[in-house]
Amino acid sequence: AEGIPGVATATVSSDTTNVTYSVYFEVTPLSDSFVDGTMDDLWTIHNEDPEQYSLVRGVGLRLPTLQGDIYSTNRNWNNAFTRPAGGGWEIVSKVFYDTNVPLATYQQIMMMVWQDEDNYVKLNCQPGGWGGGINTQISVESGGSSGASSSVGMQPDEDGTITLYYKITKNGNNYTGAFSKDGINYTTVGTVTAALSNPQIGL
Repeated sequence: AEGIPGVATATVSSDTTNVTYSVYFEVTPLSDSFVDGTMDDLWTIHNEDPEQYSLVRGVGLRLPTLQGDIYSTNRNWNNAFTRPAGGGWEIVSKVFYDTNVPLATYQQIMMMVWQDEDNYVKLNCQPGGWGGGINTQISVESGGSSGASSSVGMQPDEDGTITLYYKITKNGNNYTGAFSKDGINYTTVGTVTAALSNPQIGL
């Protein structure tokens, strides 16, 4: 394998057949809450703007929405946090919105499976749901072009805040997105397919 996490292949041959095996090398699953106000060195911050994020003890990683867009070939974005995520897995990210956001068109925070800025899967919520709510959506971008997507409407809590659990499950090149408001009962948003090289999980 070129690195860890990564994949190595071994081909076993005989006079009549060849069989190729893939061997996945992974790191031990970890839980990062950021609540202690720190971030380990497995995280990479792409297009870092240190003035526009903070690690707050007792709260976690605080990411204000910024001007800019990662959609298509746009380059005016900052602060994508990623870490290696090889093999098959299920990852949950807990997000808390302290007011009834997102409010503006396309304003969103997303959980991503990242190869680079033009190749990724994202699970996000943004305005446009039924009854004044928001849409939770899974979609894929490949080579800077949008691909398949699915969405499900949801509502903020009565006090205008949103506690949201994003869940992405990786099975080969298939990525299934789901969300929950209690971390127990999940609603499946959809499944997309993406052949990502050395995928990373990100926010």
